Amino acid sequence: MNGLGSLTPVQNPTKKKLWTVVIVGVVAASLFTSYLLVYHTTCNRVAVTQETLLTPLLLLNSPYSPSGTANATGIAERLGEINGQSLPLAAASLTLSNGAAGGYFTTDVWEIYKAYNSTTYGIGPEQSCTSSGYTALSVSSSPIADYVQLLPQNSTSDINEPCEVPYDDFQMPSVIFFNGPPNATSSPYCQYTTNQSLTNYTIGPNYTLGLTHSGGASIVMVPFTVNGKTSYVFGSVPDYFSYSYQLPSGTWKIYTAPSGGLTFEWE
Repeated sequence: MNGLGSLTPVQNPTKKKLWTVVIVGVVAASLFTSYLLVYHTTCNRVAVTQETLLTPLLLLNSPYSPSGTANATGIAERLGEINGQSLPLAAASLTLSNGAAGGYFTTDVWEIYKAYNSTTYGIGPEQSCTSSGYTALSVSSSPIADYVQLLPQNSTSDINEPCEVPYDDFQMPSVIFFNGPPNATSSPYCQYTTNQSLTNYTIGPNYTLGLTHSGGASIVMVPFTVNGKTSYVFGSVPDYFSYSYQLPSGTWKIYTAPSGGLTFEWE
């Protein structure tokens, strides 16, 4: 073969590696692009302010008449924590009679949060905010409760019951609470539109009617100020109170109140 011998073609290893790098790079870029096209919504919240407010621990209304009595006993769960420790359950009991109304109040620090949605790229659960407004959470509570009278004895109806404690009584504002009937007249703030059950009873002379009721979360409205503007947001404190009542003769309108117990109008 002209003394040259035979030649065997040899592939260029550098060229093969180049194609491998190019293919892998294209696949990685495609996966990254797909990752950016996949996203989910998450709900976030940020604390915007704190308010120190008188907050009801237990509220109670009693039926009108010397033989009308009311009793409540149980515990309230104070949300939040102090120094990393969950707040303890607060036990309380109260007995009132003859149309009186009142309750125990603690000094709570309420933290106000602003909720907002954000987009997170990548695969994940969809967790958008149910509301993009403000929320309130009681993050600390005083260990001592003070009794506040809301109505005196001989009150035939809870319709005039106030829904906040006057500032001058404790030199601090209170949350707005709802312990009266939905048509309360003491303030527009005291009226509420949630569907509360109404029961009518007519009790004959020389008879009394015993009622029991179990409470749930106590609903309040929390005032707060941001940028010089005062607004209100609903808050709640879970409670586990049991209520018992003795109603004398008469015609009664009885509502369940957002505070957890019953409220009365005697006719």
